[in-house]
Amino acid sequence: MASQGETLREKASRLMNEYEALGARPGGESAYAEAMTTYQQLLGEHPGDARLHLEYGYLQECHGRNLIRAAAGCYERAIELDPGWDKPHYQLIFARSALHESERVIELYKQRLAAAPDQIREYRFLAGAYLRSGALDEAGRVIAAGRTLEPGDDMLLAAEAELLDASGRREEALAAWRTLKQRDPEDLSPYFMSAFTLEALGRYQEAAAEWRYLISWLETHNNTVHTTWPKEMLKGSKPNSPPPRVPATDRLHAAYLRQAVAIYQRIGATMPAASRKPSQIRALSDATYADPPTAQRRDRWPNLGGFVPLRRGKRSRTDRRIRIVKR
Repeated sequence: MASQGETLREKASRLMNEYEALGARPGGESAYAEAMTTYQQLLGEHPGDARLHLEYGYLQECHGRNLIRAAAGCYERAIELDPGWDKPHYQLIFARSALHESERVIELYKQRLAAAPDQIREYRFLAGAYLRSGALDEAGRVIAAGRTLEPGDDMLLAAEAELLDASGRREEALAAWRTLKQRDPEDLSPYFMSAFTLEALGRYQEAAAEWRYLISWLETHNNTVHTTWPKEMLKGSKPNSPPPRVPATDRLHAAYLRQAVAIYQRIGATMPAASRKPSQIRALSDATYADPPTAQRRDRWPNLGGFVPLRRGKRSRTDRRIRIVKR
């Protein structure tokens, strides 16, 4: 509650604290909206104030987490309404991982697999949950078990490719993605993943070829709007010209968290050197966005888990996603 004689800065801090406490509860969103306006006014008057940038960033970070949590609730409801639909399971895994709640989904899918060990989708879900949490050994065991059930399962092969790549076995990962390309040319995931791996290996011309293929496919299939980012990647796919850094986040909170991290990064430039805590800021931003299994280098796919209809065909019922992740 506002106090008499409250300064604008005190008002901003109060509103931020109220939103942090209330979140999605009654009064939370109005506190957030008013806090945003107040901080924007203050930053307009004091653009070099590091503490204002920190508080404004934290406000947006809180909002982003609340939106991800709301998204997770939607995915859980979708699973209840349509138990046979795979897509919301994968989205739930990504959302819970972004909230640092990987253990929660791992336990869920461990129980599901134990209850239905003959269902290949349960191996896929649990392997994905382990990969998103960075538990590579556990993911490998689940993938191996699933492939004994269905040796030719494409989605488990894709998960194995991610695992190989995350483990530094990039040539083997590229071989797996080549296999997936041959099996289904309409699936774009292996092309994206191959491009990233080739860049990491310094094979820029080969990476550029992957980007050109993706751009051509999207244009041919009337998805020109989605060529903007691959074209930027193609432009940057050369030595000494790193691609633009675009955080991979859930679409529902991307704008808020991107702004928050940008603000945290700016603090390093505005605070006195003795007061900086860059490692803390970096850890916070990395933790917010990171997808641990491939945390070595990927930060450029702007549509994590994507709802973009980039493929058609026989496995569309499983909603194969483009699993591009962030460093």
